Amino acid sequence: MAADCCKTEMLLAAISLVVYWSSLHCGFVFDDSSAVVKNMDLRASTPVTELFLNDFWGTAMTSERSHKSYRPITVLTFRLNYLLHELRPLGYHVLNVVLHALVCVLLHRTFTRIFEVNSDVSTAACLLFATHPVHVESVAGVVGRAELLSFLLALVALNIYPRYAACANQNGSLSGAAIHLALLVATMMLAMLCKETGITVAAVCAVLDIFLVCKKSLKDCVSLVEDLFRGRAKNTNWFIAFLVRQSTVAFSLMLLVSIRIWAVQGGKLPSFTTFDNPASMAETPARQLTLNYLVPINAWLLLCPSWLCCDWSMGTIDLIQSVVDPRNLATLLFWMAAIAVIMTAFNSHIQSSRTVTLGLSLIVFPYLPASNLFFPVGFVVAERILYTPSAGFCLLVALGFQRLKQHWNSKMANSMIFVVVLSFSLKTILRNYDWENEYSLFVSAVRVNKVNAKCWNNVGHALESQEDFHHALPFFLHAARVQPDDVGAMINVARTLRKLNNTADAEKWFYHAIDFMPKTKKGEAYSTRLNPNYLFAYISLANMIKEDPNRLEEADKLYQKAYTMRFDQVDAYTNRGELLIRQNRYSNLTRQPPVATNPD
Repeated sequence: MAADCCKTEMLLAAISLVVYWSSLHCGFVFDDSSAVVKNMDLRASTPVTELFLNDFWGTAMTSERSHKSYRPITVLTFRLNYLLHELRPLGYHVLNVVLHALVCVLLHRTFTRIFEVNSDVSTAACLLFATHPVHVESVAGVVGRAELLSFLLALVALNIYPRYAACANQNGSLSGAAIHLALLVATMMLAMLCKETGITVAAVCAVLDIFLVCKKSLKDCVSLVEDLFRGRAKNTNWFIAFLVRQSTVAFSLMLLVSIRIWAVQGGKLPSFTTFDNPASMAETPARQLTLNYLVPINAWLLLCPSWLCCDWSMGTIDLIQSVVDPRNLATLLFWMAAIAVIMTAFNSHIQSSRTVTLGLSLIVFPYLPASNLFFPVGFVVAERILYTPSAGFCLLVALGFQRLKQHWNSKMANSMIFVVVLSFSLKTILRNYDWENEYSLFVSAVRVNKVNAKCWNNVGHALESQEDFHHALPFFLHAARVQPDDVGAMINVARTLRKLNNTADAEKWFYHAIDFMPKTKKGEAYSTRLNPNYLFAYISLANMIKEDPNRLEEADKLYQKAYTMRFDQVDAYTNRGELLIRQNRYSNLTRQPPVATNPD
């Protein structure tokens, strides 16, 4: 049995390496630029302590610009890569692929030894997980390492928990229980410091405790709740022991989370714009209807990963404004299917019931933080956040195939599994090539999301980086047509036109962008609602028109406008200073520039 398990795990590791071999040729793309290439926390010149004060992108956690993504352990691994080979991408991708292989091996061990899942079901589930195309973003994208590390450590925690529970149940084993509790909490903390969703493993451990440590079923749990409400509960010793174990873990984790939120983050939640996540900013009932619709969208990406995209922000998914919108039917069908799966857990054989329940817990709990139900997040749909939930999904699918084998045709069911795994593998191998460089990635994105202005802009940026301004311009123009209020797209058009020496049209587009700047509110700080990059319009326009000696005053007003909108705009101060020297207005150089909360 142990030898067969070892062979299976070696096979899973080999398959993982094969399907992601083509990702080793990828460069740094998309968010890798901010998290790795431009992140000064990777450099030896930056003290290691800064990693624990800054966010994932190298911005101070207390800064208004911080997204509050606190993942110092993941950044520490980036720093190790940088120490070994600086910014050569191969080493970063090798480590990601190895981590994915380790996750697949440990997942099989967890399913087989901890979840007590049938060997065939466990193997099928892990084959699906190892080859699932939705994981390409997490494995081929360097920043996806946060998902890999977090889930790997979560699996370690799941393997530690039964030992902690066993020690806690034994009289005279307090030292053993304390040691395993310390290991458990430390592992959970490390998972959280790799990515915030790592903390959700605590909830999965609670489910594991009920169904595998206490050996209870869903019916037992329902009966207990009914008895407690009626005040006639009996045989509750197991439940009291469960509460003691969970309260100990929960208290430790609450302390750690409190330190993370208040001491490191300053008690502030991140702020996002409508472009990042339109649904979370929408009014009732559009917000509730759209957020519910996003759940079946994510489920479909797991079930049929044929249309994958690196960016689902902005207008990719239109808001559902009314209950008569036909897309609500997809939401209704999804919840009907979810209820059917839950009912299966109630009516199945006890072992199948436990497997279904544990699979559901692996799907639901890691997904909840990204669901927008409790707090807004900076994306609409993100394939990387499905890395951990997909493990539960694959377990349920494998269990379904097992039932087909039992009640239908064994050879046919095995053939179906083989076809699915083969198709997943081919899709994953091909998808890796999309992540090879910025241009290939965003061209693949616009093939899927034709109404996402950000994707069109990014294709333009990729061409712009190659100084191919003639071909970049149409993509920027298309982005401005797709999202007419996208200030960034307007600035991109203006900047490209200037590069092409079309200053007249560039000026029109710069002024067009300025007209769409966020409106000020009397007495309210403007800087918190303004993307700092938007001020590029004022500064670039001023730099362009000051070439005309008759328009120097106009340029001066634009510089002043820029730094009154954001006091930290160094470029505006520097350029205005040069302009004042050019005009021999030396007395103005010593004046304290005004900073207004309302620039209008």
